[in-house]
Amino acid sequence: MPASQRSNLDSNPVLVELYHGSDVESRHRGMVALANAQGEILWSLGWIEQLTCIRSTLKPMQALALLQTGAFESAQLTNEHLAIACGSHSGEPRHVKLVAEWLDALNLSQANLKCGCSRPLDSEAYRTLIQGGVVPTELHHNCSGKHAGFLTIASHLGADIDSYLEQENPVQQALLSVLEDQLDQTISAFHINIDGCSAPNIFAPFQVFASAFGRFVGNSGGDATAESRQRIIKAMAAYPELVSGIKRFSAALSHASDGKVIGKWGAEGSYLALLPAAGLSILLSIDDGAKRAAHAAILAILSNLGILSAETANELGPKFLSSRGEPIGHFTTSAAFGELNPEFIPMGR
Repeated sequence: MPASQRSNLDSNPVLVELYHGSDVESRHRGMVALANAQGEILWSLGWIEQLTCIRSTLKPMQALALLQTGAFESAQLTNEHLAIACGSHSGEPRHVKLVAEWLDALNLSQANLKCGCSRPLDSEAYRTLIQGGVVPTELHHNCSGKHAGFLTIASHLGADIDSYLEQENPVQQALLSVLEDQLDQTISAFHINIDGCSAPNIFAPFQVFASAFGRFVGNSGGDATAESRQRIIKAMAAYPELVSGIKRFSAALSHASDGKVIGKWGAEGSYLALLPAAGLSILLSIDDGAKRAAHAAILAILSNLGILSAETANELGPKFLSSRGEPIGHFTTSAAFGELNPEFIPMGR
C-alpha cells in the first residue's frame, strides 16, 4: 500500500474503545456515512474515499439481479426466498430446508452450490449436527441462499450451471451490470475480487457504496429498479431471521426497533442499516474487522438518531465479561456521534 494511502487509513478516527476496568485496552478505528434517499452523504467520519470491500453487506444490492433478470418471477419464488438470498444465515434447520427445497424446485441439489461447505454459524445447529454424526454441507454455508439465487438466474438465462461463478458467465455479467447501475460507476476488473464464499465481489470507494444504499431506500418513480428495491426491503423486513438468524444481532435489532431498522452484517467489520421509513441508510466499516465494534457503533448512531432508546441500545450492545459471566469492562463510542440527532430524520417521515 502506498505511503499516502497508509497515512489516510491511519487517520480514520477511533469509533469504539474497549475499557478493561478503568483503562483502555483496545481501540477500533473506522469510517461511517449516513446517506439520504437521494444518495447525498448527510454526515460521515473517516476517509470515506477509501477503496473498500463491504463483503456481505452488498447482498441486498446483488439480489436485484434475481428480480431484474425475471428469474424471480419465472421460478415463482416468494419473499422468503428473497430474504435468504440477501442473508448471511445461521445454518439453522429452517434455513437449510428453505434452500434445499428451492434447489429441488430447480431440479438441482446442494452439489450444484459452489459456496463450499461450512459449519452453521448457530452453535445449537452445529451441536445438533455433531451429535447426529452429520457433516456440514454447502446448505449450511451462510451464503447458500445467495448462491441459490445465482443458480436461479443461471437456470432462467440458460447459462452454464457449473461455471455460474465465473466472471464470463451470464450470471456474473448480469450481477456486474446491476452493481454498476446502482453504484453509478464502472467497475474495473482490477477491483473485482473473490469473496469467502468463492463468488466475485468488488472494491469501490466507501462513499460510493454509502450513497448507493441511500438511494436503495428511495422510491423514485423514475428509477427502473425502484419497485425491485422496495420488494427486497419489504422481504428483509418481514423475515429478519432469514437475513441473519433467530439469535443473531441483526434479527434482534429489527425486533427491538419495531422493524424500523433492517440490519445486514458483513465480514471484516462491515455493517449496513437501512431505515426505509426515514429514507436513510447507514454504512460503516471497522478497520480491524471487529464485529463487536461495528455493533457498538451502529447502536450508538441509532440511539443518537432517536431510532433506539439508550436502554435498548445498551441491552443489545456487546458485553465484556469474564468466563463466569461477570462484567470486567465496557465499550465506549466516539464523541463525534453526538453530532447526530433526530433532526437528521426528514420531516414527515
